[in-house]
Amino acid sequence: MKIFIFGIGQYYQNRKQQFFDVAADDEILGFLDNCVDEVTSFDGFYAYSPKIVKDKESDRIVLMSTYYAEIIEQLVELGVPREKILFWEEYRAEKMRGKMRLYVNTPLQKTKSILIVTTDLNYNGGSLAIINAAVVLTKKGYNVCLSAGSCDEKLRLEIMNRGINLLIYPALPYISNFERPFIEKFDIVLVNVFQMIKLACDISQYKPVLWWLHESDCATDSVYGYIRYQFSSYDNISSMKKIKIYAVSNIAKENFERYYPYQVFGILPYGVQDEANPISHDAEHDKFVFAIIGTVCQLKSQLIFLEAAKRLPRKVREMCEFWIIGACGTDSYGKSVKMKILDISQAKIFGVMNRMELKNAFQRISCVVCASMSETMSLTITEGMMHGKMCITTDKTGIAGYIKDGINGFVCKVGDVVSLHDCMERAFDMREDSSDMRMKARKLYEEEFSMERFGERLECAILDTEERYYKDDKLNKLLPQM
Repeated sequence: MKIFIFGIGQYYQNRKQQFFDVAADDEILGFLDNCVDEVTSFDGFYAYSPKIVKDKESDRIVLMSTYYAEIIEQLVELGVPREKILFWEEYRAEKMRGKMRLYVNTPLQKTKSILIVTTDLNYNGGSLAIINAAVVLTKKGYNVCLSAGSCDEKLRLEIMNRGINLLIYPALPYISNFERPFIEKFDIVLVNVFQMIKLACDISQYKPVLWWLHESDCATDSVYGYIRYQFSSYDNISSMKKIKIYAVSNIAKENFERYYPYQVFGILPYGVQDEANPISHDAEHDKFVFAIIGTVCQLKSQLIFLEAAKRLPRKVREMCEFWIIGACGTDSYGKSVKMKILDISQAKIFGVMNRMELKNAFQRISCVVCASMSETMSLTITEGMMHGKMCITTDKTGIAGYIKDGINGFVCKVGDVVSLHDCMERAFDMREDSSDMRMKARKLYEEEFSMERFGERLECAILDTEERYYKDDKLNKLLPQM
Protein backbone atom coordinates (compact mmCIF):
# COMPACT_ATOMS: atom_id res chain seq x y z
CA MET A 1 0.00 0.00 0.00
CA LYS A 2 1.30 3.46 -0.95
CA ILE A 3 0.88 6.10 1.77
CA PHE A 4 1.64 9.73 2.56
CA ILE A 5 2.17 10.98 6.10
CA PHE A 6 0.54 14.37 6.74
CA GLY A 7 2.40 16.21 9.48
CA ILE A 8 6.03 16.67 10.51
CA GLY A 9 5.46 18.36 13.88
CA GLN A 10 5.39 17.22 17.51
CA TYR A 11 2.42 14.90 17.02
CA TYR A 12 4.40 12.92 14.47
CA GLN A 13 7.61 13.06 16.52
CA ASN A 14 5.84 11.59 19.57
CA ARG A 15 4.61 8.60 17.53
CA LYS A 16 7.41 8.23 14.99
CA GLN A 17 8.91 4.95 16.19
CA GLN A 18 5.52 3.30 16.58
CA PHE A 19 4.47 4.56 13.14
CA PHE A 20 7.41 3.04 11.30
CA ASP A 21 6.89 -0.27 13.11
CA VAL A 22 3.27 -0.33 11.96
CA ALA A 23 4.04 0.85 8.41
CA ALA A 24 6.87 -1.61 7.80
CA ASP A 25 5.06 -3.33 4.92
CA ASP A 26 3.82 -0.16 3.21
CA GLU A 27 5.53 2.07 0.67
CA ILE A 28 5.95 5.52 2.20
CA LEU A 29 5.76 8.11 -0.57
CA GLY A 30 6.82 10.96 1.69
CA PHE A 31 5.49 13.67 3.98
CA LEU A 32 2.91 16.38 3.42
CA ASP A 33 2.86 19.57 5.47
CA ASN A 34 1.57 23.09 5.01
CA CYS A 35 4.86 24.57 6.21
CA VAL A 36 6.66 23.08 3.19
CA ASP A 37 6.87 25.43 0.21
CA GLU A 38 9.46 23.58 -1.83
CA VAL A 39 10.32 19.89 -1.94
CA THR A 40 12.76 19.10 0.86
CA SER A 41 14.04 16.06 2.72
CA PHE A 42 12.75 14.94 6.11
CA ASP A 43 13.52 11.76 8.09
CA GLY A 44 14.91 10.07 5.00
CA PHE A 45 11.96 10.89 2.71
CA TYR A 46 10.78 13.82 0.62
CA ALA A 47 8.45 16.38 2.18
CA TYR A 48 5.96 18.14 -0.10
CA SER A 49 3.34 20.83 -0.10
CA PRO A 50 -0.13 19.20 0.10
CA LYS A 51 -0.92 20.58 -3.37
CA ILE A 52 1.01 17.72 -4.99
CA VAL A 53 -1.51 15.05 -3.89
CA LYS A 54 -3.57 15.50 -7.05
CA ASP A 55 -0.51 14.55 -9.12
CA LYS A 56 0.74 11.69 -6.89
CA GLU A 57 -1.10 8.40 -6.76
CA SER A 58 -1.54 7.01 -3.24
CA ASP A 59 -3.77 4.55 -1.38
CA ARG A 60 -3.91 6.30 2.01
CA ILE A 61 -3.01 9.61 3.64
CA VAL A 62 -2.31 9.17 7.36
CA LEU A 63 -3.01 12.20 9.57
CA MET A 64 -0.23 12.89 12.08
CA SER A 65 -1.37 16.33 13.22
CA THR A 66 -3.76 17.95 15.69
CA TYR A 67 -5.15 20.17 12.89
CA TYR A 68 -7.25 17.26 11.68
CA ALA A 69 -10.44 19.11 10.67
CA GLU A 70 -8.65 21.74 8.61
CA ILE A 71 -6.43 19.14 6.94
CA ILE A 72 -9.31 16.85 6.00
CA GLU A 73 -11.22 19.79 4.51
CA GLN A 74 -8.11 20.89 2.64
CA LEU A 75 -7.42 17.43 1.19
CA VAL A 76 -11.04 16.91 0.13
CA GLU A 77 -10.95 20.27 -1.65
CA LEU A 78 -7.78 19.08 -3.42
CA GLY A 79 -9.73 16.09 -4.73
CA VAL A 80 -8.72 13.38 -2.24
CA PRO A 81 -11.63 11.00 -1.48
CA ARG A 82 -12.55 11.20 2.22
CA GLU A 83 -12.25 7.42 2.65
CA LYS A 84 -8.54 7.59 1.73
CA ILE A 85 -7.80 9.90 4.70
CA LEU A 86 -7.14 8.04 7.94
CA PHE A 87 -6.49 9.21 11.48
CA TRP A 88 -3.26 7.74 12.87
CA GLU A 89 -5.20 5.46 15.25
CA GLU A 90 -7.44 4.33 12.40
CA TYR A 91 -4.44 3.46 10.22
CA ARG A 92 -2.80 1.61 13.10
CA ALA A 93 -5.98 -0.41 13.66
CA GLU A 94 -6.25 -1.25 9.95
CA LYS A 95 -2.69 -2.56 9.90
CA MET A 96 -2.70 -4.34 13.26
CA ARG A 97 -6.10 -6.05 13.28
CA GLY A 98 -5.79 -9.42 15.03
CA LYS A 99 -2.18 -8.89 16.18
CA MET A 100 -2.42 -9.25 19.95
CA ARG A 101 0.31 -9.70 22.55
CA LEU A 102 -0.89 -11.23 25.81
CA TYR A 103 1.29 -11.17 28.93
CA VAL A 104 -0.26 -13.57 31.44
CA ASN A 105 0.49 -13.35 35.14
CA THR A 106 -2.42 -15.25 36.60
CA PRO A 107 -4.41 -17.94 34.75
CA LEU A 108 -8.12 -17.25 34.45
CA GLN A 109 -10.19 -19.05 37.07
CA LYS A 110 -13.90 -19.80 37.11
CA THR A 111 -14.86 -16.49 38.72
CA LYS A 112 -16.16 -13.19 37.40
CA SER A 113 -13.95 -11.83 34.60
CA ILE A 114 -13.36 -8.14 33.93
CA LEU A 115 -11.82 -6.67 30.78
CA ILE A 116 -10.29 -3.22 31.29
CA VAL A 117 -9.68 -1.19 28.13
CA THR A 118 -7.74 2.07 27.98
CA THR A 119 -5.66 4.25 25.70
CA ASP A 120 -1.91 3.83 25.29
CA LEU A 121 -0.32 3.26 28.70
CA ASN A 122 2.34 5.75 29.77
CA TYR A 123 3.49 7.49 32.94
CA ASN A 124 0.44 9.75 33.27
CA GLY A 125 -2.43 10.09 35.73
CA GLY A 126 -5.05 8.30 33.65
CA SER A 127 -2.79 5.30 33.03
CA LEU A 128 -1.71 4.96 36.65
CA ALA A 129 -5.31 5.27 37.87
CA ILE A 130 -6.52 2.42 35.65
CA ILE A 131 -3.51 0.25 36.54
CA ASN A 132 -4.46 0.65 40.20
CA ALA A 133 -8.01 -0.33 39.29
CA ALA A 134 -6.67 -3.54 37.74
CA VAL A 135 -4.55 -4.21 40.83
CA VAL A 136 -7.36 -3.74 43.33
CA LEU A 137 -9.85 -5.85 41.34
CA THR A 138 -7.26 -8.63 40.98
CA LYS A 139 -6.68 -8.61 44.74
CA LYS A 140 -10.42 -8.89 45.26
CA GLY A 141 -10.40 -12.16 43.36
CA TYR A 142 -11.66 -11.09 39.93
CA ASN A 143 -10.10 -12.33 36.72
CA VAL A 144 -8.75 -9.12 35.23
CA CYS A 145 -7.20 -8.39 31.85
CA LEU A 146 -5.88 -4.87 31.25
CA SER A 147 -5.71 -3.97 27.55
CA ALA A 148 -4.26 -1.00 25.68
CA GLY A 149 -3.07 -0.06 22.20
CA SER A 150 0.53 0.20 23.37
CA CYS A 151 2.52 0.40 26.59
CA ASP A 152 5.76 2.04 27.64
CA GLU A 153 8.25 -0.80 28.13
CA LYS A 154 9.35 0.25 31.63
CA LEU A 155 5.74 0.58 32.66
CA ARG A 156 4.92 -2.82 31.14
CA LEU A 157 7.51 -4.46 33.39
CA GLU A 158 6.06 -2.67 36.41
CA ILE A 159 2.56 -3.85 35.47
CA MET A 160 3.78 -7.44 35.19
CA ASN A 161 5.51 -7.16 38.56
CA ARG A 162 2.18 -6.15 40.09
CA GLY A 163 0.55 -9.38 38.93
CA ILE A 164 -1.74 -8.00 36.22
CA ASN A 165 -2.63 -9.77 32.97
CA LEU A 166 -1.83 -7.35 30.13
CA LEU A 167 -3.05 -7.39 26.53
CA ILE A 168 -1.41 -5.09 23.97
CA TYR A 169 -3.68 -4.64 20.97
CA PRO A 170 -2.80 -1.78 18.59
CA ALA A 171 -6.18 -1.96 16.81
CA LEU A 172 -7.86 -0.26 19.79
CA PRO A 173 -10.23 1.57 19.90
CA TYR A 174 -11.37 0.53 16.40
CA ILE A 175 -12.87 -2.81 17.36
CA SER A 176 -15.12 -4.78 15.02
CA ASN A 177 -16.94 -8.12 15.00
CA PHE A 178 -13.51 -9.76 14.81
CA GLU A 179 -12.87 -9.00 18.50
CA ARG A 180 -16.38 -9.82 19.74
CA PRO A 181 -15.79 -13.54 20.56
CA PHE A 182 -12.83 -12.56 22.75
CA ILE A 183 -14.73 -9.75 24.52
CA GLU A 184 -17.75 -11.98 25.15
CA LYS A 185 -15.60 -14.20 27.38
CA PHE A 186 -15.71 -11.44 30.01
CA ASP A 187 -18.61 -10.64 32.34
CA ILE A 188 -18.13 -6.87 32.34
CA VAL A 189 -15.94 -4.28 30.59
CA LEU A 190 -14.40 -1.26 32.32
CA VAL A 191 -13.59 1.40 29.72
CA ASN A 192 -11.19 4.17 30.69
CA VAL A 193 -11.24 7.81 29.44
CA PHE A 194 -13.35 9.66 26.86
CA GLN A 195 -11.04 8.75 23.96
CA MET A 196 -12.56 5.25 24.04
CA ILE A 197 -16.11 6.42 23.21
CA LYS A 198 -16.44 4.20 20.13
CA LEU A 199 -15.35 1.13 22.01
CA ALA A 200 -17.60 1.87 25.01
CA CYS A 201 -20.67 2.36 22.81
CA ASP A 202 -19.98 -0.69 20.62
CA ILE A 203 -19.35 -3.12 23.47
CA SER A 204 -22.36 -1.89 25.45
CA GLN A 205 -24.60 -3.44 22.81
CA TYR A 206 -23.72 -6.93 24.09
CA LYS A 207 -21.86 -6.55 27.41
CA PRO A 208 -22.21 -4.39 30.55
CA VAL A 209 -19.89 -1.37 30.31
CA LEU A 210 -18.67 0.91 33.08
CA TRP A 211 -17.12 4.03 31.51
CA TRP A 212 -14.71 5.99 33.74
CA LEU A 213 -13.97 9.60 32.73
CA HIS A 214 -10.92 11.71 33.68
CA GLU A 215 -10.72 14.65 31.26
CA SER A 216 -9.97 18.13 32.65
CA ASP A 217 -11.47 21.34 31.29
CA CYS A 218 -8.13 22.55 29.87
CA ALA A 219 -8.06 19.34 27.85
CA THR A 220 -11.74 19.60 26.93
CA ASP A 221 -11.42 21.54 23.69
CA SER A 222 -8.54 19.43 22.40
CA VAL A 223 -9.59 15.99 23.64
CA TYR A 224 -13.35 16.35 23.36
CA GLY A 225 -13.07 18.26 20.10
CA TYR A 226 -10.75 15.73 18.49
CA ILE A 227 -12.62 12.63 19.65
CA ARG A 228 -16.09 13.99 18.89
CA TYR A 229 -14.89 14.82 15.36
CA GLN A 230 -13.11 11.50 14.92
CA PHE A 231 -16.13 9.49 16.10
CA SER A 232 -18.93 11.81 15.03
CA SER A 233 -21.43 8.98 14.58
CA TYR A 234 -21.19 8.29 18.33
CA ASP A 235 -21.51 11.95 19.35
CA ASN A 236 -25.00 11.62 20.81
CA ILE A 237 -26.65 10.52 24.03
CA SER A 238 -28.61 7.71 22.38
CA SER A 239 -25.34 5.85 21.63
CA MET A 240 -24.57 5.83 25.38
CA LYS A 241 -27.94 4.78 26.76
CA LYS A 242 -26.75 1.31 27.84
CA ILE A 243 -23.50 2.51 29.47
CA LYS A 244 -23.02 3.20 33.19
CA ILE A 245 -20.89 6.37 33.28
CA TYR A 246 -18.74 7.49 36.22
CA ALA A 247 -16.34 10.44 36.56
CA VAL A 248 -13.23 10.62 38.72
CA SER A 249 -14.31 14.01 40.11
CA ASN A 250 -16.95 16.71 39.80
CA ILE A 251 -14.66 18.57 37.38
CA ALA A 252 -14.56 15.56 35.05
CA LYS A 253 -18.33 15.18 35.41
CA GLU A 254 -19.01 18.82 34.51
CA ASN A 255 -16.71 18.65 31.48
CA PHE A 256 -18.44 15.58 30.07
CA GLU A 257 -21.91 16.96 30.74
CA ARG A 258 -21.13 20.12 28.77
CA TYR A 259 -21.75 17.90 25.75
CA TYR A 260 -23.92 15.11 27.19
CA PRO A 261 -26.11 16.53 29.98
CA TYR A 262 -27.22 14.37 32.92
CA GLN A 263 -25.39 11.25 31.76
CA VAL A 264 -22.88 10.73 34.59
CA PHE A 265 -24.24 8.33 37.18
CA GLY A 266 -21.76 9.07 39.96
CA ILE A 267 -18.31 10.12 41.15
CA LEU A 268 -15.66 7.41 41.40
CA PRO A 269 -12.37 8.77 42.80
CA TYR A 270 -9.24 6.74 42.13
CA GLY A 271 -7.01 4.94 44.61
CA VAL A 272 -3.25 5.10 45.07
CA GLN A 273 -1.06 2.19 46.16
CA ASP A 274 0.51 2.92 49.55
CA GLU A 275 4.23 3.14 48.85
CA ALA A 276 5.14 5.44 51.71
CA ASN A 277 7.76 4.77 54.32
CA PRO A 278 6.89 5.83 57.88
CA ILE A 279 6.51 9.60 57.93
CA SER A 280 9.78 11.23 58.79
CA HIS A 281 10.73 14.86 59.19
CA ASP A 282 12.70 16.46 56.37
CA ALA A 283 15.07 18.32 58.68
CA GLU A 284 17.85 15.78 58.11
CA HIS A 285 18.14 16.91 54.49
CA ASP A 286 20.29 19.88 53.58
CA LYS A 287 17.69 21.56 51.41
CA PHE A 288 13.94 22.16 51.50
CA VAL A 289 12.82 20.65 48.19
CA PHE A 290 9.78 21.89 46.24
CA ALA A 291 8.88 19.51 43.42
CA ILE A 292 6.47 19.71 40.49
CA ILE A 293 5.85 16.35 38.81
CA GLY A 294 4.47 15.79 35.31
CA THR A 295 5.19 16.29 31.62
CA VAL A 296 6.59 19.75 30.94
CA CYS A 297 3.75 21.59 29.19
CA GLN A 298 1.62 24.70 29.49
CA LEU A 299 -1.13 22.80 31.31
CA LYS A 300 1.26 21.89 34.15
CA SER A 301 2.56 25.50 34.38
CA GLN A 302 6.20 24.80 35.22
CA LEU A 303 7.06 28.37 34.17
CA ILE A 304 4.74 29.77 36.84
CA PHE A 305 6.37 27.44 39.37
CA LEU A 306 9.84 28.66 38.44
CA GLU A 307 8.79 32.31 38.48
CA ALA A 308 7.26 31.87 41.95
CA ALA A 309 10.51 30.25 43.09
CA LYS A 310 12.57 33.09 41.65
CA ARG A 311 10.53 35.64 43.64
CA LEU A 312 11.35 34.02 46.96
CA PRO A 313 13.90 36.00 49.00
CA ARG A 314 17.46 35.06 48.13
CA LYS A 315 18.15 33.71 51.62
CA VAL A 316 15.14 31.42 51.28
CA ARG A 317 16.10 30.25 47.75
CA GLU A 318 19.59 29.35 48.96
CA MET A 319 18.02 26.98 51.48
CA CYS A 320 15.79 25.35 48.87
CA GLU A 321 15.86 23.33 45.68
CA PHE A 322 13.19 23.42 42.99
CA TRP A 323 12.72 20.17 41.11
CA ILE A 324 10.91 19.55 37.84
CA ILE A 325 10.30 15.84 37.30
CA GLY A 326 8.92 14.71 33.95
CA ALA A 327 9.53 14.58 30.23
CA CYS A 328 10.66 17.87 28.71
CA GLY A 329 10.36 18.08 24.93
CA THR A 330 11.91 20.35 22.35
CA ASP A 331 8.76 22.39 21.75
CA SER A 332 8.68 26.11 22.53
CA TYR A 333 7.35 25.61 26.05
CA GLY A 334 9.99 23.01 26.89
CA LYS A 335 12.70 25.32 25.60
CA SER A 336 11.31 28.20 27.68
CA VAL A 337 11.41 26.08 30.84
CA LYS A 338 15.03 25.07 30.17
CA MET A 339 15.97 28.73 29.63
CA LYS A 340 14.16 29.79 32.82
CA ILE A 341 16.06 27.21 34.88
CA LEU A 342 19.32 28.90 33.90
CA ASP A 343 18.20 31.94 35.93
CA ILE A 344 17.69 29.89 39.11
CA SER A 345 20.77 28.05 40.32
CA GLN A 346 18.72 26.03 42.80
CA ALA A 347 16.41 24.63 40.09
CA LYS A 348 16.90 21.16 38.63
CA ILE A 349 15.14 19.29 35.85
CA PHE A 350 14.83 15.51 35.75
CA GLY A 351 13.39 13.26 33.10
CA VAL A 352 10.61 10.72 33.51
CA MET A 353 11.00 8.59 36.64
CA ASN A 354 9.68 5.07 37.05
CA ARG A 355 7.81 4.12 40.21
CA MET A 356 10.90 3.11 42.19
CA GLU A 357 12.82 6.22 41.16
CA LEU A 358 9.88 8.42 42.09
CA LYS A 359 9.47 6.66 45.43
CA ASN A 360 13.13 7.37 46.20
CA ALA A 361 12.70 10.99 45.10
CA PHE A 362 9.83 11.45 47.53
CA GLN A 363 12.28 10.76 50.37
CA ARG A 364 13.98 14.04 49.48
CA ILE A 365 10.92 16.09 48.54
CA SER A 366 9.60 18.42 51.22
CA CYS A 367 6.65 19.97 49.39
CA VAL A 368 4.77 18.73 46.30
CA VAL A 369 3.45 21.47 44.02
CA CYS A 370 0.67 21.23 41.43
CA ALA A 371 0.58 24.51 39.48
CA SER A 372 -1.71 23.11 36.78
CA MET A 373 -4.26 25.22 34.97
CA SER A 374 -6.71 22.37 35.51
CA GLU A 375 -6.66 18.78 36.77
CA THR A 376 -9.67 16.57 37.35
CA MET A 377 -7.96 15.39 40.53
CA SER A 378 -4.11 15.54 40.69
CA LEU A 379 -2.33 12.25 41.16
CA THR A 380 0.91 13.93 42.21
CA ILE A 381 -0.78 15.73 45.10
CA THR A 382 -2.54 12.52 46.15
CA GLU A 383 0.80 10.73 46.16
CA GLY A 384 2.33 13.61 48.07
CA MET A 385 -0.33 13.22 50.77
CA MET A 386 0.25 9.47 50.76
CA HIS A 387 3.92 10.13 51.51
CA GLY A 388 2.94 12.60 54.23
CA LYS A 389 4.34 15.64 52.44
CA MET A 390 3.28 19.25 52.49
CA CYS A 391 1.29 19.95 49.33
CA ILE A 392 0.31 23.01 47.28
CA THR A 393 -2.33 22.87 44.56
CA THR A 394 -4.22 25.38 42.46
CA ASP A 395 -7.93 25.93 43.02
CA LYS A 396 -8.74 24.40 39.60
CA THR A 397 -7.99 20.82 40.57
CA GLY A 398 -10.36 18.19 41.88
CA ILE A 399 -8.10 17.57 44.87
CA ALA A 400 -8.51 21.20 45.97
CA GLY A 401 -12.02 20.33 47.13
CA TYR A 402 -10.52 17.99 49.72
CA ILE A 403 -7.88 20.40 51.04
CA LYS A 404 -8.39 22.93 53.84
CA ASP A 405 -5.89 25.71 53.19
CA GLY A 406 -3.27 25.90 55.91
CA ILE A 407 -4.62 22.78 57.67
CA ASN A 408 -3.79 19.74 55.53
CA GLY A 409 -2.22 21.57 52.59
CA PHE A 410 -2.26 24.84 50.66
CA VAL A 411 -4.49 26.09 47.85
CA CYS A 412 -3.36 28.92 45.54
CA LYS A 413 -5.14 30.76 42.74
CA VAL A 414 -4.66 29.20 39.32
CA GLY A 415 -2.26 31.02 37.01
CA ASP A 416 -1.30 33.46 39.80
CA VAL A 417 2.46 33.66 40.41
CA VAL A 418 2.03 35.80 43.53
CA SER A 419 -0.49 33.41 45.08
CA LEU A 420 1.76 30.39 44.44
CA HIS A 421 4.78 32.31 45.74
CA ASP A 422 2.90 33.11 48.96
CA CYS A 423 1.98 29.44 49.46
CA MET A 424 5.58 28.35 48.88
CA GLU A 425 6.81 30.92 51.38
CA ARG A 426 4.22 29.75 53.95
CA ALA A 427 5.29 26.14 53.44
CA PHE A 428 8.95 27.05 53.90
CA ASP A 429 8.19 29.03 57.07
CA MET A 430 6.38 25.98 58.51
CA ARG A 431 9.27 23.60 57.74
CA GLU A 432 10.24 23.14 61.41
CA ASP A 433 6.67 22.65 62.57
CA SER A 434 4.96 20.83 59.73
CA SER A 435 4.22 17.50 61.41
CA ASP A 436 0.55 18.28 62.11
CA MET A 437 -0.15 19.31 58.50
CA ARG A 438 1.71 16.32 57.15
CA MET A 439 -0.15 13.91 59.42
CA LYS A 440 -3.48 15.40 58.34
CA ALA A 441 -2.48 15.11 54.69
CA ARG A 442 -1.67 11.44 55.25
CA LYS A 443 -5.02 10.94 57.03
CA LEU A 444 -6.87 12.45 54.05
CA TYR A 445 -5.13 9.96 51.76
CA GLU A 446 -6.09 7.04 53.99
CA GLU A 447 -9.74 8.07 54.25
CA GLU A 448 -10.37 9.02 50.61
CA PHE A 449 -7.69 7.62 48.28
CA SER A 450 -6.32 4.41 49.77
CA MET A 451 -6.55 1.26 47.68
CA GLU A 452 -8.90 -0.25 50.27
CA ARG A 453 -11.35 2.64 49.96
CA PHE A 454 -11.01 2.62 46.16
CA GLY A 455 -11.61 -1.12 46.01
CA GLU A 456 -14.86 -0.78 47.96
CA ARG A 457 -16.19 1.96 45.69
CA LEU A 458 -15.05 0.30 42.47
CA GLU A 459 -16.51 -3.10 43.34
CA CYS A 460 -19.87 -1.50 44.17
CA ALA A 461 -19.82 0.32 40.82
CA ILE A 462 -18.90 -2.88 38.95
CA LEU A 463 -21.67 -4.93 40.54
CA ASP A 464 -24.24 -2.18 40.11
CA THR A 465 -23.30 -1.74 36.43
CA GLU A 466 -23.80 -5.42 35.72
CA GLU A 467 -27.06 -5.65 37.68
CA ARG A 468 -28.60 -2.60 36.02
CA TYR A 469 -27.51 -3.69 32.54
CA TYR A 470 -29.35 -7.01 32.67
CA LYS A 471 -32.30 -5.54 34.56
CA ASP A 472 -32.76 -2.87 31.88
CA ASP A 473 -32.21 -5.43 29.11
CA LYS A 474 -34.86 -7.71 30.59
CA LEU A 475 -37.27 -4.80 30.97
CA ASN A 476 -36.76 -3.72 27.35
CA LYS A 477 -37.55 -7.22 26.14
CA LEU A 478 -40.80 -7.22 28.13
CA LEU A 479 -41.95 -3.85 26.81
CA PRO A 480 -44.06 -3.89 23.63
CA GLN A 481 -42.07 -2.93 20.54
CA MET A 482 -43.15 0.38 19.06
